[in-house]
Amino acid sequence: MSDPAYLNHRASRRSPWLVPMLLAALGGLFVAVAMTAARHGLDYADLGYWAGLLLMLVPVAARLTRSSPTRSERVILLVGLGLWLYLVKLLHSPTALTFYDELLHWRTATDILASGRLFGENPLLPVSPYYPGLESATLLLAQFAGLPLFEAALLMLATARILGVLALFLLYEQVTRSHRLAGLATLIYVTNPAFVYFDKQFAYESLGLPLVLLLLWLEARRQSETTPARHAFTALAVLILAVVIMTHHLSSYALSAFLVLWSLVWLGLRRSSRSSASGPLWLTGATLLGTAAWLFMVAQVTIDYLGGNLVVTLGEIVSLIMRESAGRRLFHGFGGDVAPLWEQLAAFGAVLGVLVVLPLGLLALWPRYRERPLAIALGMGALAYPVTQALRFTPFGLQVAGRTPEFLFLALGLVLAAAWHHLGFARSNRQPVPLGRTGVWLVDRARPFLASRTLFTVWITVLFVGGVILGWPLWGRMPGPYLVVADSRSIERQGLTVAGWAREQFEPQERVAADRINALLLLAYGRLDPVTASYDAVNVPELFFAPGFGPGQRNIIREGRIRYIVIDRRLVESDPSAGFYFEPGERSRDAIVLPVGVLLQEALEIQPDVHRIMDSGDIIIYDVGAIRDALQ
Repeated sequence: MSDPAYLNHRASRRSPWLVPMLLAALGGLFVAVAMTAARHGLDYADLGYWAGLLLMLVPVAARLTRSSPTRSERVILLVGLGLWLYLVKLLHSPTALTFYDELLHWRTATDILASGRLFGENPLLPVSPYYPGLESATLLLAQFAGLPLFEAALLMLATARILGVLALFLLYEQVTRSHRLAGLATLIYVTNPAFVYFDKQFAYESLGLPLVLLLLWLEARRQSETTPARHAFTALAVLILAVVIMTHHLSSYALSAFLVLWSLVWLGLRRSSRSSASGPLWLTGATLLGTAAWLFMVAQVTIDYLGGNLVVTLGEIVSLIMRESAGRRLFHGFGGDVAPLWEQLAAFGAVLGVLVVLPLGLLALWPRYRERPLAIALGMGALAYPVTQALRFTPFGLQVAGRTPEFLFLALGLVLAAAWHHLGFARSNRQPVPLGRTGVWLVDRARPFLASRTLFTVWITVLFVGGVILGWPLWGRMPGPYLVVADSRSIERQGLTVAGWAREQFEPQERVAADRINALLLLAYGRLDPVTASYDAVNVPELFFAPGFGPGQRNIIREGRIRYIVIDRRLVESDPSAGFYFEPGERSRDAIVLPVGVLLQEALEIQPDVHRIMDSGDIIIYDVGAIRDALQ
């Protein structure tokens, strides 16, 4: 009885979640090796990457389809899966923040740390300082735990991931009264395109969205409690609501929209006497009032920020409908890269997999949950998914479509899980068949049951793989050699060194003109303020695209109060992977005849009032303060 193999067998029977988690750990090892190989440009990196992701997902999915796991085991599996997938982003950038959005928020955090004040300025993301929830919480964690800011940020993101998965599971369980169905719905949510990368950046949605899920669960739970406990849930919900409003604008707006829908459904069912006496009206009113108050009293800059993006998106859609533009070529990157055929098929398969099962889920949802307003509201919210997919055919609409799945999959998770749970493998393995006087025999349905579980596992795998492909560009999923304006792939040692040097040599918040990547690095790590057309109404790209250096360029320096100009010689190597060199709306690449910045560099070298103060080999910084001051 003391044989190790026997003891391991008994342990695995007591803790059946161990096998999926060990396989997920092996998947993490595969991903780590793949990331290292990608840094060295090795060919097998892509194969190891996808093999690692599948080892994380498939064993967990296969286990969750079974009826035997307990509630605790489902929670362990889902939280473990969430953390292993968080590891993917961590392995991508283990020593520093390298994603574009998170570097913007890093500047906000360091500004708060340096000044001790909130609501500063961020030229590349003006709304960030007015939603400082993530940065403030991270700084508090760093202070009380005695951690460096980077390590505190990683711990905060891991905590947010655990909170989000737990809150989501509890919310689904509250709606369905089934931990098995809640586990399937949470698993489906994990496949949304934003889960692996976007929502694990050091950015405000990474904390705002988990708090929204927690708030929805608190309200759903509050409605089922008696009066004393209900007051406690109400007080906690008010506290969480305040944090959501101060953390992320889109999370608070999405929450407001869904609460309005939930309230309308509740009112409709209440009139037909099919709803409880308690509803979400109070939370809806508080959310609308609090969100509007914060927007108009504190964060008015958000109106221009979101309004401009909405106008651009609507304009692109109208142009596409009127056939004034050809639209966007799917799976073709701006830098000339094209996704492999198998990735294109997987992405289409993920979208079609949702669209095919969605009607079945709605049909399964209505008869079983038609007296539960929250379930019906989630079902109605899922109908927005097909509409958002049409936005992928326009350049800016792609960004909008990429920012919605993390919200829409909250509804889709329940609807799609309902389809599989009630129409697929939820039925018993054994079916009674009457046989006259001899009584009843039980006919074994194990094979159809197993087939439906296998089909679900294949389906969820397609959703997951396609979601990763849709959620993050091909060139950005793993590190690798330098690419021109490719966000994390353009952030390397030379640029980081220059930004660190600038932080030591220059006064904070000096104004600088630079391409997208160097502007980002100088903002986040150099503490300088990049000048942009969107924030300062100064046409900085024309400073670099012009055929020479004349009165027009001097006027741009004066209008922008620019002290430093940064030229990166590597911009001439290829087209920018992000679609632009400096910012959206710049001159078309077809209109850029000369190599970017080459003539500007030659002209600056011969200007008597311009000084080259740093040359790293590829990156050159010029001091144009004399021109700025002379023209004032």
